[in-house]
Amino acid sequence: MSLAFEAVVGGFSLATRRWPLVLADVAAKLAWLTATLAWLTATLAIATFLAATTLEGFVPPDTVPSELTSVFIAAHFSQVGPRLLRDALVGGFLSFVLWNVLEAFVRSRTLRAAMGSESGPGSTFVQFLASGVLRRIAIGLVGALVFLAIVGPGLPAGSGQWSRTSTDIQWSIWGGLILLILTGFFLMLVDTLMRCDAIETLGPHLDSVIAAVGTVGLFEVSVRMSMLMATVVMLAVAPVALVLMVILPVASVGLSLVHSYLLLVRYSAIGIIRSHLDQTTDTRNGPSHNC
Repeated sequence: MSLAFEAVVGGFSLATRRWPLVLADVAAKLAWLTATLAWLTATLAIATFLAATTLEGFVPPDTVPSELTSVFIAAHFSQVGPRLLRDALVGGFLSFVLWNVLEAFVRSRTLRAAMGSESGPGSTFVQFLASGVLRRIAIGLVGALVFLAIVGPGLPAGSGQWSRTSTDIQWSIWGGLILLILTGFFLMLVDTLMRCDAIETLGPHLDSVIAAVGTVGLFEVSVRMSMLMATVVMLAVAPVALVLMVILPVASVGLSLVHSYLLLVRYSAIGIIRSHLDQTTDTRNGPSHNC
């Protein structure tokens, strides 16, 4: 039995017994989601209040045709548009910062617990924070480039041209999605190796580490793709309202739990490989030490 296989099996076993760490990761996601939704709700409430204030007492001139009244109302609403856009950008930035901080705080401690030591190899909070930000910026840049490559040529065209080219870019869309999945998988692999200090401290077993992390990562990708295909099927056979209000939230919660669990499996598998390396080193050094 290969070391990578033993590490994956042992990682699943250890992660199942360490469910409080999974719940801690889910709690961090819930805290981030609550704060983001609270900011979004407050932003929309303020924008609605300001728009209603500008429309208070508004009476279109008698010379304006009734069909143009909506244009005047839209003009009044556009006065709060810049403020709404600014608040949305600020909220998006704060949400990005909050998630990276929460992730670094919780998962750096999850890594230490998975390794079985609070002072052993593994990234600190600052290293976790830096790697998380860089990974998300990288995937965001790749996503933007893929979007421009697919949609960019059709932007100058009119709506009629869009209707003719929408079927032509379907394969490009699928190709872009596959590229994003592969990019995300590669970044996850590199990020995990860096966070666990696997490149420096597990050099002799780096192939086993990559095999174990890759196996767990591929399993997670298959789960996500299966859930995506199931959602597409449900949209075709079930009412859209039911899918959006019940099935999609339940699937999102399930995927969040699976992600947190498999994250702990990856860290635990690397911890098992590290323990194997330590035991091998002690065994080799033992006889010469006794001599």
